[in-house]
Amino acid sequence: AFKTKGDTITDMIGRAEKVGGLDAADLNYPDHFADHSAEEVRTRLSDAGMAVNGLAMRYYTDPGFRLG
Repeated sequence: AFKTKGDTITDMIGRAEKVGGLDAADLNYPDHFADHSAEEVRTRLSDAGMAVNGLAMRYYTDPGFRLG
């Protein structure tokens, strides 16, 4: 998985906001919600003129869904 050290989802949305033509984002749960509530992420996306396109669930701690 691609991860950027120290950046939160709101930091990433801020960078994405500078790219013309982006109006949606795909997010991962719980990864992108570790530092911000769902409402904070929704508000930041809305402020950037973006919406959630998809939400992928990650089950890292459930042995039945472990990588490998």
